[in-house]
Amino acid sequence: MICPQVSRKRFNETAKKVKRKEHITGAEARDQLARGYGYTDFSEMNLHMMKMGHWK
Repeated sequence: MICPQVSRKRFNETAKKVKRKEHITGAEARDQLARGYGYTDFSEMNLHMMKMGHWK
């Protein structure tokens, strides 16, 4: 897993752009971005980022 140095705000903004571009749901866009960082889905990335202290 890669520990991305990205804020939650920037991650969500990027997910919105992906959602609009690919005409998919927000959850699918977040999962797709999280898979790009090596996680299985967004919930796994969210838990890891909160444990590491990057996100609150």
